[in-house]
Amino acid sequence: MTLASSTSCSHCQAGPYQGQTYAAELEAKTRLLRRELATSPRLAAKWDLESVKILPSPLKEGYRGNVKLVFGWDKVAKEALLGIYAPGSHRLVDLRHCREHDPRLQPLLEAVRQGVKEEGLPVFQPESGKGFLRYLLARVLPDGRMLLCFVTPHAEGAWQDKLRQLARRLRQDFPLLRSISQNLNSSLGNAVLGSLSQELDGQWSVPCTFLDTPVAVTGACFLQANLPQFRIILGGLRAWVEGFGPACRVADLYCGCGAIGLSVTRTQPLFLLESDHASQIPLMEAARADGREEIGVTRGRVEDCLASLELFEPDLVVVDPPRKGLDPALVEELVRQKPTALAYLSCKPFTLARDLELLLADPAWQVDSLQGFDMMPGTEHLECLALLRRGES
Repeated sequence: MTLASSTSCSHCQAGPYQGQTYAAELEAKTRLLRRELATSPRLAAKWDLESVKILPSPLKEGYRGNVKLVFGWDKVAKEALLGIYAPGSHRLVDLRHCREHDPRLQPLLEAVRQGVKEEGLPVFQPESGKGFLRYLLARVLPDGRMLLCFVTPHAEGAWQDKLRQLARRLRQDFPLLRSISQNLNSSLGNAVLGSLSQELDGQWSVPCTFLDTPVAVTGACFLQANLPQFRIILGGLRAWVEGFGPACRVADLYCGCGAIGLSVTRTQPLFLLESDHASQIPLMEAARADGREEIGVTRGRVEDCLASLELFEPDLVVVDPPRKGLDPALVEELVRQKPTALAYLSCKPFTLARDLELLLADPAWQVDSLQGFDMMPGTEHLECLALLRRGES
């Protein structure tokens, strides 16, 4: 493993908007967003894409409260590294001074690096499949509480004992560090997380409030990285959902820890679906704590749970899929079921346009809103929220 490092983060220096004003960056992103949405002729016919805007991020730096880092080892300095791989390689980019990261995480990440060195924990080598520490997931919530998740290939032997010792030390030194967990991933692929997780020290999950709704969060479950911007998205989405009335049946698919579905609904019956194991337990905890009688939680891939979705008979469907977009089987099911409304939050506008092109073949669909959000200043990553409802054909 080779290392790319500097006194200031080389990852940020290589950003596509380095040296530009934030206004210029937003202009470039707006052009990119409109261009990708325009790949759907049906969407362009339903909505004036030149009117689509991008809401600026409340924070320009230090906005990322959720980071996924690769463990590496500097053979010269004989110390652990935490960074990301450069695209298409195993060259590690040291993110010790990344401007994107919430600065409250930096002392904790430095303590992890030092603790790994002192405990003698070996770093995983992707070329040989040997070693122990693979990835670190770190999260800081708005009130300063923090969570960590170590990803290792197994949880056995002396290395496991040393990891537990390190977890205890970190919890003693950082009172706001409430949860340290471990995820097991023995695969040699690029997937960060495996299917099994366990607690190392502290709480398994901690509550985080979204629009006055408590949601249980773990160190590994999916949650948007830019929480101030995410809260703005939720506020607008809740107002839209409320317009469909208290009896509207809402299905939140690809729901992660349930932050969207739980916070944008009040009394409405709610169906929550998530395939990720790390999100399942906190999702069930939050659903129980909510107190509503009609909340169903199902674990599984969307394409494998379409029968459950059909039985729920949703009026409104919320989707926040990964970058690859909706599973084709779900698109077919939405075409068949004809729900009253669809809220589609996308982290890749191109796949959003692809999916909407298929759905909008039904002329009954009307576009209520199309709004971009800058979730990660300095990068090309964009979020886009499309709100659709069915009218008269």
